[in-house]
Amino acid sequence: IGAYFLSRLSFNVNVYLTVDADEPVNLIQHINRFGNGDKTMEFNVFLGQKQRIPIRLIVYRLPSDVYRKRQKAAIKAAKRKGRGISLSYLKFLKYTFFITNVPAALWPMEAVGTVYRLRWQVELVFKNWKSLFQINVLKGTRSERILCLIYGRLIVILVVQRLMALASAQAAAEQRELSFCKASQWLMRGGRLLKAFLDRQFGGLLRRMLSRLKRLLKQKRKRLTTWQLIARQVAYLDSFADVDHFDREELVQAGCA
Repeated sequence: IGAYFLSRLSFNVNVYLTVDADEPVNLIQHINRFGNGDKTMEFNVFLGQKQRIPIRLIVYRLPSDVYRKRQKAAIKAAKRKGRGISLSYLKFLKYTFFITNVPAALWPMEAVGTVYRLRWQVELVFKNWKSLFQINVLKGTRSERILCLIYGRLIVILVVQRLMALASAQAAAEQRELSFCKASQWLMRGGRLLKAFLDRQFGGLLRRMLSRLKRLLKQKRKRLTTWQLIARQVAYLDSFADVDHFDREELVQAGCA
């Protein structure tokens, strides 16, 4: 209660135009009828089969080259899994749909997609914490043990994040981007991080890390990175100006991968 949220709208989630509507709205038909051909649209709708929750539905009409890549990827994924794919779903991929309860006075519809990029980066951080540091795996029942495990892992994460920040700054100076996954695995390989903890020699560990920085970078790409887009305050739709701009995240959130 009283909390704000921002999320992508999945294809299989029904939305309703009124609080007492019996049938969900056909979004594509509704957009074609009331969207006026705009690139960015907003509709007031309701979510929930039983308890209808009023939300803002923000719709971005994607450039043709982007949604065609989405469609091709979706068709390829469906064939790989031996499934069919509906025409309505392919039409759905022409747009990016966001749902939020944040008032328009705080977040105008043009800003929602850009804000979501930030939210996605936070989600990736927690994903990395779970996959690389097993922060979600806690063995034991005693509260003291659980607290020790949690605090211990948070301390490790804090140290790693500090090392990452320094390495990322060096990578950014060279117009490159550090791979969190590669760098984390390098730190833990051969007990490097543990030895630095025991010897209290993080300065030496950082110097070794920077000397091997080229191995820990993401692959070069022509388009701007997500952080560069955020830093330059590039609007969501403007970021698709580069034909090569296409993230796996776009497919994952659209349900294609």
